[in-house]
Amino acid sequence: MIFESAVEFRKAIADYGVRQKVQLKIKPNEPHRVRVRCVGKCNWEIFASLDKDTGNFSVKNYYPVHRCPTKNMNRLCSAKYVERKMRERIISQPDIRVHKLQETIRKKWGLKVGRSICYRAKMNVINKFLGDWKLEFSKLLDYADMIKSTNPGTSCWVRTDNETVPGKYLFKYFYVCFGALKNGWLEAWAVVDQETKHSWSWFLSYLIQDLQLGDGNGITIMSDMQKGLDSAVDGLLPNVERRMCARHIWANWQKIWRGEARRKAFWRCSKASFEVKLSDQFAYLGQLGDNICESLLKYNKEYWCRAFFSERTKCDVVENNMCETFNSWIVGPRHKSVISMLEDIRHKMMDRHGDMIKFVDTWISDISPMARLTLEINKEIGRKLKPSQQPRQQPFQQPYQQPFQQPRQQLSQPSVSQSSTQHSTSLCPETSRVEGRKKQTNSSSTRASSSFGRKSRRDVGFGVYTDIQSGRQVINPGRSSDRVISSGTTLKDASQTNVDLGFKPPGLKWKGKEAITGNQLQQMQQRKKIQIKSKWVP
Repeated sequence: MIFESAVEFRKAIADYGVRQKVQLKIKPNEPHRVRVRCVGKCNWEIFASLDKDTGNFSVKNYYPVHRCPTKNMNRLCSAKYVERKMRERIISQPDIRVHKLQETIRKKWGLKVGRSICYRAKMNVINKFLGDWKLEFSKLLDYADMIKSTNPGTSCWVRTDNETVPGKYLFKYFYVCFGALKNGWLEAWAVVDQETKHSWSWFLSYLIQDLQLGDGNGITIMSDMQKGLDSAVDGLLPNVERRMCARHIWANWQKIWRGEARRKAFWRCSKASFEVKLSDQFAYLGQLGDNICESLLKYNKEYWCRAFFSERTKCDVVENNMCETFNSWIVGPRHKSVISMLEDIRHKMMDRHGDMIKFVDTWISDISPMARLTLEINKEIGRKLKPSQQPRQQPFQQPYQQPFQQPRQQLSQPSVSQSSTQHSTSLCPETSRVEGRKKQTNSSSTRASSSFGRKSRRDVGFGVYTDIQSGRQVINPGRSSDRVISSGTTLKDASQTNVDLGFKPPGLKWKGKEAITGNQLQQMQQRKKIQIKSKWVP
């Protein structure tokens, strides 16, 4: 076996010892010769040295038989070995916990490794490949000066604190807005120690100046319920439209009100596009629990319900997914040291800026392709629709809790005399089905006539009822004053009809036999013809 150098030979020995779970001892360990023996009492041994003729590091003696038992702890699995083997994992996941590294090594190699070994291996990888934290924080002011000198029109500000620890300048905030982004896609970002009212005010003051936001008129700010941001916006952007992320509201609200039906009802309320539909959705939500609507309305509905969004901002999203997408886009650089992180974000933003310019050049109109696609789909749907003769009026804006109820007393009674082809029909108020006349007794007809003579309207609480005199439908949302809306036509009495009812009216007899309709006679005659023809089929 030939190796490039003694270093490569030692790496191979470490891999062998970890894989076989055996303890090995290197002595002597010199640049030109290395001898390795088993720590146990077996005769396993290997010796390699530098060949003067060829210049290769080759194995001279090797006894491969092991007789000692394996162990789950190995000195060859040191911090350097873990660093070399777990480098890619740590770089791709810099925030990995030390105990996760220990668990990964145990599953992969079957060895128990100390916590300090994994910690030192992780920090060595971060310092070598992700930047030195202390060194980069000390050079942050120089980095800001370099950014402003190499990018004309760029705003870059750093704020430090020398009061917490006298004699030392501690990092507080970092803000940057490149000149190219001021003239293109308006974007800026900052690095702060924590999200507070003071840090948000500091960031917004520079943002308003660079992006020329004014008093916030025509601007929409969506937050994930950060109180610090709300307080900062009150003083700096008084006319801005505010929205709250519905996803964060749902995460807090569902801790009390769990269930799939409640989750779907919440999102239907959030995405309702007009107030009448929102009232219907709140009415349905109110049936899923006591005081469930009151607990949800503790969050201002004008901030998270689409029905109350302003039309100035041509965006109807109810979730803060755009911000979350940006955070996931830079999740890799965020785990690096400060200057390395800022440089990676700068490269990403500049590459995206160029890609977006190329993408816009492919547009065939001022409307974006996705918006144009949605418009074309809606146009195709609209071609199949017909205008309504009686447009629907918005009845009210407050939620009601009862469905439409048709009073029984306004329906007229069917006539007593009936013919075989024309029958009196009535509408069942409970099933909304057409029914024929039923046989009445003297007591039932007297009782029906006494209840039908009622002229005053009957309130049914929350819901809809009909005024008999005017034929108007009255909506009672549970308030002191009712809103009356014309239904367009008055209610009509039941009258004779030629419609095939599909059943035989009970109680009709002719010459001592049960009567049947003319339509039924035609159907019976047709069935007889079919039976006669079927007999002659060969």
